[in-house]
Amino acid sequence: MHALATLATALSLSAGLFTSAWANPAAADWQRCRQVSEAAARLACYDKLADMAVAQPAAPVAAAAPAVPPPVKTPTERFGLEQKAAQEGAADTITSVLPGDFEGWDAKTKFTLANGQVWQVTDGSRAYWPAKSPKVTIRRGVLGAFYLQVEGLNTTAKVKRLQ
Repeated sequence: MHALATLATALSLSAGLFTSAWANPAAADWQRCRQVSEAAARLACYDKLADMAVAQPAAPVAAAAPAVPPPVKTPTERFGLEQKAAQEGAADTITSVLPGDFEGWDAKTKFTLANGQVWQVTDGSRAYWPAKSPKVTIRRGVLGAFYLQVEGLNTTAKVKRLQ
């Protein structure tokens, strides 16, 4: 009798929650079914969602120009922009040049590398090192940090990529 009451409750809930105006069941709807404790009622809830998903007509295809996929970036182009530090194929370091005269950095100094990437100092470090178009290396640190090393200078700056 308890199972029958649970089934009736689940069916009445699903009747009120699911309407034909929905294009497809949302993730929250699937989660609601998952929370039903009685197996038969849970199955009835899932069946109702599956029927709704199948019954919906396919969305019309736009007659616009075909979608062009975004260009795939190389590991070097993605360097510093990854959401996860341990992405497959992600580079551990990049090497470039700071074009023109270089004097060093202070907190929040921005650097535009020859490869077009823009980086900014995020720690309070300072360094003075006059150089003409020095070679720089930016390496990945722990916990998503990046460090800039200027050739000929024995200190690093913690940096983040802006562009």
